Amino acid sequence: MRGHNVSAVQNVVEEGRSNKKQILLIPGFLHGDKDLATLARGLSRSGYETHPSGIKKNIYYSEVELRILEQTLHKIATKSGRKVTIIGHSRGGALGKVLADRNPSYVEKVIALSAPLNIKQGARDLSNASTSSYVLRRMLPLYLLNFLRYGIHLDQEKKFLKELAEKPKVPLVSVYSKSDTEVSQYSFVRQDAEAVEVDCKHEDITESKDVLDALVSILRS
Repeated sequence: MRGHNVSAVQNVVEEGRSNKKQILLIPGFLHGDKDLATLARGLSRSGYETHPSGIKKNIYYSEVELRILEQTLHKIATKSGRKVTIIGHSRGGALGKVLADRNPSYVEKVIALSAPLNIKQGARDLSNASTSSYVLRRMLPLYLLNFLRYGIHLDQEKKFLKELAEKPKVPLVSVYSKSDTEVSQYSFVRQDAEAVEVDCKHEDITESKDVLDALVSILRS
């Protein structure tokens, strides 16, 4: 009888976990999972189950990062038995959009925070969406690092950017701020995505209480 009670308790715990909305958090360019710790804690306190992406440093070709993200997404969806909501910061939001379009049966919604979602036609990468001199100064060394590590030519991003521009296959929400000076304003808003404006700097958007409140509202809708 005692064993039966323990089993029943375990079943209740598992059911409780599976009933929580599953959130996959994707860090921005030059950042890793640890940089989203504040956002993860805030969402967890609000009743959501958050998961790190598996990205230690978001600096590699999009296809390289997407391979990691697909493994993580499949694992979360399979274990929880639920569709996953993706929240991505900056480049992480762009990666999240393409990840969802490639795996729509696993994804409920994508929420992009200060993300370059509307890229100029003919762009070779996401650098043209940035206005940060710091990021632009880092691009050449990172190109070389990617080339030496993966041996892929510079047009590697062409497929990714094409998919980024396509109509989303799951609901897409762009959370952005006109106070953002790191990413060009034109890249935040697109006709096929819901736009939610907040007042926050680019580097603070994952730690802002007001942004967290906005996210909770979007997640509940």
